[in-house]
Amino acid sequence: MQYNVIKLIDISQQVSRMKTFKKTILIDLDGVLNIYMGDYVENCIPPMKCGADILLEKLSKDYDVVIHTTRNLLLASEWIIENKLDRYVKNVTNVKEPCFCQLMTDV
Repeated sequence: MQYNVIKLIDISQQVSRMKTFKKTILIDLDGVLNIYMGDYVENCIPPMKCGADILLEKLSKDYDVVIHTTRNLLLASEWIIENKLDRYVKNVTNVKEPCFCQLMTDV
């Protein structure tokens, strides 16, 4: 009589070495991170909202934070750097990328 033998392999070490990927959260710049009230000025981004830095810091621990804006990407990137948010942000884009969650405003 012949038996099929199943050999169990311990792959825990290989799994622990695998890179884990964070889910992406897409956050709108105007109205979520700054005090935008609908009065769009092309070359001026309003000041940062109180607590926006804390929000991004907390989210960036568990998620890849991507900032979405329809503004000039260079201007938006400079604003993020000036407000010392760049350490929490993975990317700035004008394309709504696939993501786990979106924080947007309707202003």
